[in-house]
Amino acid sequence: MSDKPTDLPAWATTGTKTEPSSGSKLAGWIPGAKAAAQHFNWLLFTIYSWVLWLNVGILQRSAAADNSPLLSSADRDGNVRHYIDPNGYFGGPAINETHRWGPLSLSVITTGATCSRAGAAVIVDTNTYVKAVGGETTANVGGGPQLQLEVTTSASAQRALVLQEYGGGTPAGDQPISDLDDNVVVMEWGAYLSSATLTGMEYAGGLHNFASITNAGLGAATNRFVQFYASPGNANWLCRAAAGGSVTTVASTVPADTTRHNFRIELHGASTALGASIARFFIDGVLITEMSTDDSDQVPSGGSSLGMMFWAGGSSPASNRSLFVTTTKVAWTEARTFVAPI
Repeated sequence: MSDKPTDLPAWATTGTKTEPSSGSKLAGWIPGAKAAAQHFNWLLFTIYSWVLWLNVGILQRSAAADNSPLLSSADRDGNVRHYIDPNGYFGGPAINETHRWGPLSLSVITTGATCSRAGAAVIVDTNTYVKAVGGETTANVGGGPQLQLEVTTSASAQRALVLQEYGGGTPAGDQPISDLDDNVVVMEWGAYLSSATLTGMEYAGGLHNFASITNAGLGAATNRFVQFYASPGNANWLCRAAAGGSVTTVASTVPADTTRHNFRIELHGASTALGASIARFFIDGVLITEMSTDDSDQVPSGGSSLGMMFWAGGSSPASNRSLFVTTTKVAWTEARTFVAPI
């Protein structure tokens, strides 16, 4: 076998290209006929496009909104154990964490208590309840249990905060996802609110560095995070990212209300295939927005450490308000280089 070529057959990348008619493509060039330049450019450019895709993208999604695995393997019970995700990255049990909430008999979870099978733990303020509700309590949830973060009317500036791999006390660098430049991180969950009235409330779900965990400080621009967020004055879910300086915000068209939606965040490191620090936000499988450091968006990068976060906070809402969260998947891994068979 010869060596892999290093030169790509780039052709007509800026020139005029016209696709021939279906009849012309079926018949091909007739002997003695002269091929039109624009038709010949179309043919060579199409061949070049396929060569380029085979060279760098054979294990990547066909479109930005395609979230289905490229390849997967399952055990005898049908459970997926290993897969290649839409970005061409290998996933498996060693780098995945699936958080299933409860069911728990505790009505109040105290600070540092574990609330999921994968070890997510809780910070709560006075009179703030964090409940893991067994079974299906509304039509919005399938396959319960789900996590319920409840903020009550009896105290102001309270919060219920769930953190991934939080060891108790004030979080200090023990978040599981670091070296963001070399990783692709994916977080997926389903969620809905107990009320569409957001007065006195804030809700968030996503990845966070937990540098500040006060009710007022969680959304501060000095933190690093990628999250979906809802608050008074915004009827729809917001996509937000911060990298320690300011916050980039893009509004979706999806209402923050009692309807369950499926959320997905992708965080692509600068050293991965996309070549920049990129955050992609999906709701119900639809790409809402893409933020990139190439566009001066505030996407966490470098040595930032991040972990899963859900947060319900408020200041004396009119009635008790809750964020409900279904089973949550967090996966991350370093890029794997595809090696063709010899």
